[in-house]
Amino acid sequence: GRQTENYSLYNLADTEVNGVWRNTLFSGILTDVEELLKADPATTHPYYFGIAKVIKAFTYSLLVDFWGDVPFSDALQGVSNVQPAIDDDAAIYPQLITLLDEAIADFRATSGLIAPGSADYIYGGNASRWIKAANVLKLRMYLKMANTPGFSTSEISTFITNTPDAEFMTSIAEDFQHPFVANLSGRQN
Repeated sequence: GRQTENYSLYNLADTEVNGVWRNTLFSGILTDVEELLKADPATTHPYYFGIAKVIKAFTYSLLVDFWGDVPFSDALQGVSNVQPAIDDDAAIYPQLITLLDEAIADFRATSGLIAPGSADYIYGGNASRWIKAANVLKLRMYLKMANTPGFSTSEISTFITNTPDAEFMTSIAEDFQHPFVANLSGRQN
């Protein structure tokens, strides 16, 4: 139809991407994840923090890919800072890689608290799959940084060499995706 034709010609109005920024990625997903990261570590299993950090890193990587420079270091402070400073996109990816390293540490932590299990819609509380997703996201970010000034591609080689093959995705079954649940009554795609 006409709408699809406009998209293929890159005829987009500001309002067509505003909702993605305002309602979905920034003030939706990232706000929710930030609340989870504020949970009490004494009563929250470390896997929840790992999941939140992977989702935060993934979502911010999308924002950087879509818009370049975005609010990061001053962002997600709610009404206490409604106009956060814009960060240089080249400075955000290294911070996201650090966040993913923290997530991997969370997934390797042991705890007597209740783990996510079925509350984790993506991997069902499987920490090894979350570690694989984090490593693939790190590799994706390294590859995007490869052609930026000052980046040494030896970082990519070091990362690949130091990460066991078993900690990368090897099949489609390990994809980082939210599954569609078809068997719920009254819901359809």
